[in-house]
Amino acid sequence: MVYVTSAAANVFLSTAWSQGKHVDPMKLQKLVYFTHGWYLAYRQGASLFREHAEAWAYGPVFPRLYHAVKGWGAGPILQYVTFIAEDPVRQPLDHLALTNIQQDTFEMRLLLRVWDLYGGLSGLQLSELTHDPNGPWWQTRRRSTDYGTVIPNPLIRTYFQEKLNTDARRRQAPATTTATGS
Repeated sequence: MVYVTSAAANVFLSTAWSQGKHVDPMKLQKLVYFTHGWYLAYRQGASLFREHAEAWAYGPVFPRLYHAVKGWGAGPILQYVTFIAEDPVRQPLDHLALTNIQQDTFEMRLLLRVWDLYGGLSGLQLSELTHDPNGPWWQTRRRSTDYGTVIPNPLIRTYFQEKLNTDARRRQAPATTTATGS
């Protein structure tokens, strides 16, 4: 199923609030972006979101999500994310999941895993992770600094797939020990 980014954003907000934590707009953008990347890697390029990430000056951004939370500035978001009725890319929203992502689905497990991995980091720390010179945002910004340049999903998928493959190889590698002589 294809979702709007607010569905994932609201899972992150709900999870943070249940743990007594806060999420600011930058952190929310990056958490949604990491979810997007890992989903593309795990699902062989199928996208979780209808919207594409764009290479903005300070990192990857989902424009509709940005506009929905920008009013919070750098402060914590204190309400669930909702989108205005009009879709700026003029795509019908009637068949998209506009509400919650169902429990006990791959999508929900992935969102919670992304929170476990990245939820303890600040928006700035997450932004630094997205600025990897080998990463999709950096590669896209090198080609174009035009406002609204889409970060191609195949580029995002390849980057996260390489991370997934590297992690799998690490888990298969035998443990090394240092021998000490007596």
